[in-house]
Amino acid sequence: MAIINTATNSKWFKGNAGENIVKATTACSLDSGIYQILNDITVSARNGTTQIDHILVSKFGVFVIETKHMKGLIYGNPYHKKWTQVIYKNKIQIPNPIHQNYGHVKNLQTLLKINEDHIYSVVVFTGESVIKTEMPENVVDPNGYVEFVKSKTKEVFDDSEVTVLINKIESNSYNRSRMNKATHVANIKGIK
Repeated sequence: MAIINTATNSKWFKGNAGENIVKATTACSLDSGIYQILNDITVSARNGTTQIDHILVSKFGVFVIETKHMKGLIYGNPYHKKWTQVIYKNKIQIPNPIHQNYGHVKNLQTLLKINEDHIYSVVVFTGESVIKTEMPENVVDPNGYVEFVKSKTKEVFDDSEVTVLINKIESNSYNRSRMNKATHVANIKGIK
């Protein structure tokens, strides 16, 4: 009889595992003197709040990172609302993470008042998933994430502007209290 650990199968655990992979990849592969990472940030949005897995701020731009820790085969079209995750013979419809992150990008762009050419959406798939359809360059695995970030080489912010952006994000983010998380979840459920 197989023992199933429900804690490691929970959405929270899977999300945390994926986010920890992105944190570790960032720490090991990107110079912390150039790239500043902010994790699990919740900011105000038009319809309440929005939670962003990671925001990477650098002189080369702001990278808004959505992490998906999944297994199975992933099929999707960048323009469709739903993608399909296939695990053995089970097909599960999942929201398009590109669309999800677009909302994060737009909210953050409005907050920071920066040019849309200086903010990038990145969707990082971690875990045992294989993307089976053609995807844009910003839908990647952890190694592709580093390559995508490093491909942006034009300096668009100076050091003082980077500091101002980080301070603005931090001063406008909600603290990570349980009550604020519950409020954020209620906001999401109210939108759907």
